[in-house]
Amino acid sequence: MGHHSGLPNGGSTLDIADEPTLHGRRKRIVEDCSSYIHELELPVLSPPDKTIRDGFGAAFFIRMLFSTLVDADFLDTEAFFQGAIRNYSQANINTLYIKLMEQINVFINPSLPLSELNFHRTALLKDCLSAAQETDGLFTLTAPTGSGKTIASLAFALSHAAKWNKCRIIYIVPYNTIIEQNAAVFEKLLGADNVLQHHSNIQYDDTSEESSHKRLAVENWDYPIIVTSSVQFFQSLFGSKTSVCRKIHNIANSVLVFDEAQMIPVPYLIPCVRAIRELVDEYNCTAVLATATQSALNQYFNPLKAREIADNFRLIEEDTNVVYFLKEAPDLEKRLRSGERSRELFRKLGAYSISLYLSDFRALYDIGAVERLDEGIFLLLDCYYDENCGVMLSPKGGQALMI
Repeated sequence: MGHHSGLPNGGSTLDIADEPTLHGRRKRIVEDCSSYIHELELPVLSPPDKTIRDGFGAAFFIRMLFSTLVDADFLDTEAFFQGAIRNYSQANINTLYIKLMEQINVFINPSLPLSELNFHRTALLKDCLSAAQETDGLFTLTAPTGSGKTIASLAFALSHAAKWNKCRIIYIVPYNTIIEQNAAVFEKLLGADNVLQHHSNIQYDDTSEESSHKRLAVENWDYPIIVTSSVQFFQSLFGSKTSVCRKIHNIANSVLVFDEAQMIPVPYLIPCVRAIRELVDEYNCTAVLATATQSALNQYFNPLKAREIADNFRLIEEDTNVVYFLKEAPDLEKRLRSGERSRELFRKLGAYSISLYLSDFRALYDIGAVERLDEGIFLLLDCYYDENCGVMLSPKGGQALMI
């Protein structure tokens, strides 16, 4: 059975030879190819020093081996036709770590007093750098949007990767718009030639050398920093086609940052979490579940225990009330009033969910700045948003943070 047709489903023992399943293929009559024994001298291979715990672990290990074989085949064929092996010029992890530290040092060691918001952002950044020195495993990063989580998580990932000799950093994000935003931040800090985007909105189709390299790199993720979609990531882990599976072995020994981790679709939650656990347990990965509203995923990772990175990070210290903030989105207001509400809808139509101190919420409510649609749903007027404060609102000196 060759590898070019992909990984077949197992099927059943009742499958006939015409079935494309594993059981079906094993019943096919194939020509004798044993003459290779007299033509090739193959090295003696020892079984891998690995314990397979269950069927999922065995299937995952087969996928890793299959990915290695497929990628080696593709690269060998490419080198034959190109007359040379790929030679990218991306910086290594240690170089990128030094480059990032040079740029964020102004926040870690400020020459001037920091604003309250930047003080808390710097505290989160320092927490991430400290936690990065811990051994690999499963981490959570729970901090509100606006707290500098994107840069802080990158600092953790690069510092941890440099400390523990990880090969690459992979950001897994549920929405393409957030992928593009995060990638833009990383490109500004580390250089566009060191950041690879892989999602449905990006096409590397121009003739530049950088675009040509990236067009090849999306096939096997041989890049230092990768920003991809949740769909692309998990489809690769559970797919069957050679082109999809080719990148799996390059996920091993990586730092995996799952932005908005609570957005993993519920119907696929168990296999997705199990795959993350397998990567951490067996393939030397470190996984970070980054979100403003941490979901109860820890129970699904047992016996793996998650360590919270921002355990000392407390920006909201009072009880809050969630309101929906409208920003030039009349369609959203109309659809909200009709009863259609979802986090995806809010993001799509340009609204934000924010957490507001109760004292500030009551003050705004008393002057008619917020309007109740039904239980738990409020609208916050556009004029109370201050661009200069990032995502902070200060209606009377208190704080509000987008979540």
